[in-house]
Amino acid sequence: MIVRGSRYSAGSETRNNNTYTVANATKFSSPNAMVVVASEGQSMELLAAMYLNDSTQYWKIADLNPQIAFPDKLTAGTQVKIPIL
Repeated sequence: MIVRGSRYSAGSETRNNNTYTVANATKFSSPNAMVVVASEGQSMELLAAMYLNDSTQYWKIADLNPQIAFPDKLTAGTQVKIPIL
């Protein structure tokens, strides 16, 4: 669980009976979005599955991050805005 307005850090997290490597959440610039730092090999589709519970909603993340040219494979350390639904 990510708490709004705080920092969150963990090595892994279980959602829907799957264990994911969790990126570090940092302060977000909008009350409707949070920022995560991507780990090596993550994609917007994977982040959508983790945070939005639906990988087909990756476009919502892509819309918030027009500066990221290749959503299929994020570079480790890339800051990605995630919408809070």
